[in-house]
Amino acid sequence: MNRQLILLFLFFSCKAHSQRIDNILAQTRTQITKLETQESNVCTIIPCDFAEANFDFRDLSSLTVIKVYYVYTQYRESETFSQPVLDRSRMNQLYRVYPFLIDDVLIEWEIIEQTGCKITEDGDSYFHGFVLYHRPVESEESRAAELNWMHNFLADTKKKLIMICIKTLWQVSLVQIPLN
Repeated sequence: MNRQLILLFLFFSCKAHSQRIDNILAQTRTQITKLETQESNVCTIIPCDFAEANFDFRDLSSLTVIKVYYVYTQYRESETFSQPVLDRSRMNQLYRVYPFLIDDVLIEWEIIEQTGCKITEDGDSYFHGFVLYHRPVESEESRAAELNWMHNFLADTKKKLIMICIKTLWQVSLVQIPLN
């Protein structure tokens, strides 16, 4: 019985992520000539090779991803090349390594199709892969400063609440309640 439940769970979870990938890939694609991007404390890139699904794995566990752009070029090297097959292959590879990027429905997705590439030799000068926008990556110092600010804020708020309670109790104790 437990084995059947596990198999049923695996079937539905595979179906769910596959449906999510289908929904992402069904989006209208934004066309631009060429995307220029670079990493920053709010942007992380996962490049793929031109016309390939492989990419280098990185640790993304500390990121709170807000939006993902899937970027590719419209150019085809051969008539037998299938962009939809490559798209699905890249998305499946992404899911294998970073399932949270696909599973988290709060992460917004957009697909960018670059139209400026006209010859194979230019393909490598165009970005292919995923661009992740996320909350700023904070240093230990900025994280400590934020925690210190929160601690001080809460301590001040606690003092104010105590003073309000004391004042309210004092006022209530001054009110004479008639005893009939």
